Amino acid sequence: METTTEGRGVIERGAHSQRTSILGFKFGMIPPGTSAWVEATSQDIIRPKYLAVNAYAECFSIEACFIGIRPQRSFVAGECTRFKYGAPITVGTVQVAERVRMRVKNTSKVMAPFGAAMIGDILADDTPPRTTQPFVMPFFGGADPTYATPGVSSSPPKERWVDDLPIRFVHDAKIKAGAYEVIRVQSPTIFKCTRIVVPARLTSLFEINDVRVGCVSQFASVDPIPASVFHPEARTALYLSIAQVAQELMIGVTALSPLNDGFECEMRGFALVDSDFDMEAYRQMEFAE
Repeated sequence: METTTEGRGVIERGAHSQRTSILGFKFGMIPPGTSAWVEATSQDIIRPKYLAVNAYAECFSIEACFIGIRPQRSFVAGECTRFKYGAPITVGTVQVAERVRMRVKNTSKVMAPFGAAMIGDILADDTPPRTTQPFVMPFFGGADPTYATPGVSSSPPKERWVDDLPIRFVHDAKIKAGAYEVIRVQSPTIFKCTRIVVPARLTSLFEINDVRVGCVSQFASVDPIPASVFHPEARTALYLSIAQVAQELMIGVTALSPLNDGFECEMRGFALVDSDFDMEAYRQMEFAE
């Protein structure tokens, strides 16, 4: 990660300015020995880097992959087991409104649903590097800063980036099968999510319909993705949009089974905090029951 300083502002580059998007694939039950085409239409220009398949990955194999009409011969077809928690892939660039299609085959002896997600970098994000606003000490008595509040320093606080800050999303009531639920949290600081973690016990019970930072969806398609994409053992990396202080973070989920007692997950990532920030104290507050 590289950061440059201009006055009191900080311009983030590298991991802080990079942005990824998620392309979801969903297909219903596929009978044993049957092949089917699954597809998604992208709303962004992206270069997929990872593929993650749902909890039924061991039931399927991928026979072919196309972007538009272009066969992706560099994509190594075969059993999906290696994609259960996400694995790197090599494919071409997906343009706006272009379809990505995969031909999958159920190689097991039981019917199973197929779901997957491709995660990759957005290549045409015109958003300029964000500059943090300089700290301005409030004061009273006119425009002269010599009238600052007595006993309070008017110098800006020192700030630093910390990694792996957790933000928790919790819906502690049972969700009916097929029901859609939205969980909202306000960002406690300037935050850039690099990972979402769903507890292993919930990954087969839910699918993720959307992830938003403010009003901006982090999905490149309208299809939901399996929650197993965010399994604790998943190896996929995210770089979502930067959330400002108190900006809304949203995750929309659908229950696939009534055998749940609610939904919870964590966003983890970079956060801009004061120099005296205590991570342990924050964790105790964030995860207090």
